[in-house]
Amino acid sequence: MSSNASYSAEAALSETIGTLTYSPGMFDVSAGHLADIINANPDRDSLEKIADIIVETSIREINFRYTGARLCHYLSALVTSPTEGQGFRDILLKRCTDEHAKLHDIIKTNVVRVRAFTSFLADLFLQLSYFVGDVQRRYTFLGEAVLKSLQKLSEFREKENLKCIAQTLKMAGSVLEYEEKNSESSDGKTPLIDKLMDSVIETSKDPNVEPHIATMMGKLPDLRQANWGLGANGQVPVPPPHPVPTYSAPPNTAVYNSSSSYNHNNVTKNGNNQVDAGTFYAPDGTELTPEEYEFMNAQIEDSELADFPSEEMPEDIEKAYEEFLNSQNKR
Repeated sequence: MSSNASYSAEAALSETIGTLTYSPGMFDVSAGHLADIINANPDRDSLEKIADIIVETSIREINFRYTGARLCHYLSALVTSPTEGQGFRDILLKRCTDEHAKLHDIIKTNVVRVRAFTSFLADLFLQLSYFVGDVQRRYTFLGEAVLKSLQKLSEFREKENLKCIAQTLKMAGSVLEYEEKNSESSDGKTPLIDKLMDSVIETSKDPNVEPHIATMMGKLPDLRQANWGLGANGQVPVPPPHPVPTYSAPPNTAVYNSSSSYNHNNVTKNGNNQVDAGTFYAPDGTELTPEEYEFMNAQIEDSELADFPSEEMPEDIEKAYEEFLNSQNKR
């Protein structure tokens, strides 16, 4: 690809990130335009830069994190693979695998980055999916990476680390447990999340941990016992129905196997020629729109501890959420 073409794709990405950070409702238009520009001249160098920019921005900018994960899934499905080499999804997963491999070395010097990447990885885990026949699944190895990252954070019982663990498990605990339990190699067991919950329980009893943090951690085992707030008959939400490529052999290891490829012709759109937005759920199983999900996620992250039962939310957040829903209904 020429330098001008490469610059155009990167410039379009920068513009898209700026737009979506402050106007997530523009997602379909902005992301679709970006995919068209990338598809004009896809090559490995350009795709690597695009993947790197999205990951780095998602790590640095908390308000872009969820949208960044959504954009990754969108581009994974709609960006054409180069004639030779890996497609965007392969490059993205390799980029995330490389970042995850660094966590052990950088956690003592840059724990802020570790927390931010772990949160983004959890969002990415919830967004990305693939098909095995007609069954839509998430990437087990991404879920394992999230759990291992949380486990590492639990070894350093800092307030922000523990908040990250609590927020991530409240958001994705049900899906993390479901995917680990149903992975091909698990035999129905969940050793990673079991180990993490053991650490959570130990932390809740640690006299050196601030009382309100200890209380927050102590509620997580109860939340798990209550089926992560989904109720006795609740079901784990299926992966979001974005257009997804079909992989012949999805990777399922801690180190990503980049030999798989996808068929761009298998991508599907809805009747308005837009990518389906996906389905998201509140802790009680109520279906949310992407905008509602993003609003609630931002409110939780802005809350001091996000320390409230899964079936309730603080009065100020509940009021703001109701106002948000009213504004959505008036559109």
